[in-house]
Amino acid sequence: MQDGAWALIISHGAWPLHEEPWDFFRFSKEAWNGIFNRHTGFAVVDAQYQFQASIVPHYIHSYDFERMSRGSTYLLSGCLIKKIGPAVVAWEAEAGDVYNLGYDHA
Repeated sequence: MQDGAWALIISHGAWPLHEEPWDFFRFSKEAWNGIFNRHTGFAVVDAQYQFQASIVPHYIHSYDFERMSRGSTYLLSGCLIKKIGPAVVAWEAEAGDVYNLGYDHA
C-alpha cells in the first residue's frame, strides 16, 4: 500500500462493549487506533458503529450473563484509514501516544 492510499476496514461485533474506551479486543471505535496509528504507518480518519443491537445469550447462569442483554453493542464497527508512512516493525509507542489515558475507570 502506497503512502496517501485510503482503505475502509469493516468488522463485526462479537460481544457487548464494556469498559469503553478500554475495550480493545472487540473492534470498538477506540481499538482501531491500536492497529492503525503513526507507528504502523496509518492514521484513522474516522471510526464508527452501525446497526445497534443487543446480545441475548441462550445460557444464563450467572449475574454477568443475566445483564448482558441490557448492554449495547453494534453489529458492525469500521474505520476509514489513510496510509501516512512506513510501518515501524518494532513497537516502541507509549500507550498515551495512541490512546487517551485520561479515562476515569471509576
